[in-house]
Amino acid sequence: MSPREIEAYLEEQDGVDGAQVVGVDVGTDTVPAAFLTARPGAEIDVDAVLASARRDLARFKVPRLVEVLDEFPITRGTNGVKIQRTSLRERARLAWETRRATETAR
Repeated sequence: MSPREIEAYLEEQDGVDGAQVVGVDVGTDTVPAAFLTARPGAEIDVDAVLASARRDLARFKVPRLVEVLDEFPITRGTNGVKIQRTSLRERARLAWETRRATETAR
């Protein structure tokens, strides 16, 4: 799975300004989780983004989790600004575990 390919697709969707995709370990698989930022003044319809992804992308490329953030976590350094993908990966892992626990409790 190429995160950049999925990110490029997501960035073409209505209202999406930026996308970051990280892998989340689910059992023996790694599945994509997406974090999106909205264009100024726009709102992102996550359901519409997922419906579009299910229609246009291979099944294994469709994000299992999608979260809209105000901004991506960053680190500023001598080489410029870097997105903290490790932080996003941990956030996705926790969201997945919470989701699974909620579904199991039902």
